[in-house]
Amino acid sequence: EDLLRRLPGLIEDRALAAVIAEEMARAMSKWPETKQSNAITNPCPKCHRQMTKEGVCTHCEKVAANRIAVAGLISELDRKGPLGIGKGWKDRTEDLGTLERKAVDDIMRANPKMNVEGSVATVNIEQLQHAIRQHGNAKKEAKRNQIAITREDLRNIPEVLADYDSIDAGKGIGEGKKQEAVIFRKSYPDGIIACVELDVYNDSMKKRTLKFQTMWKEEK
Repeated sequence: EDLLRRLPGLIEDRALAAVIAEEMARAMSKWPETKQSNAITNPCPKCHRQMTKEGVCTHCEKVAANRIAVAGLISELDRKGPLGIGKGWKDRTEDLGTLERKAVDDIMRANPKMNVEGSVATVNIEQLQHAIRQHGNAKKEAKRNQIAITREDLRNIPEVLADYDSIDAGKGIGEGKKQEAVIFRKSYPDGIIACVELDVYNDSMKKRTLKFQTMWKEEK
């Protein structure tokens, strides 16, 4: 079942992944009753997770809603201005929801110092601007053997966090001090997007959060 969830990240040919997922689901449906209860009998054609009886994939719905939320933050970048003094502008943070069980396990496997049980993922405008400022210049990124990120890349943050290919341990700076972090990576046709996520305590939310810090794009 874990392999079935990972198929989209393991096989670039989505059509082939869908065929394999269907065959795996059919095979699992023949297991004893204790196994069958956990089988994916109605896989989503996009992410291959279990859909509801009504044919709704809650995972894909969540990613789509989070893309809209992040797009709203990106639209504020022009109003903010490079110095953060745009008229009527103020920083804003979006809650992208509680981490899924698989993400929690993969994060804690990559960085055992991060206990992210019950944590939520967050993104704010300040860090989106930081990412563009630090990794949006083509000449500077070329010297790093990387590709300059764009606002379209920023829009993919929810997808990178939800349907990542890998998670590795990292380090970051948050709230003026060193923080434990992980790096989510996901491959796209034009490069590999890497997102650094910090483990911090959010005072307003009164809980630990996985906070977006920055993004860059690596060459394949």
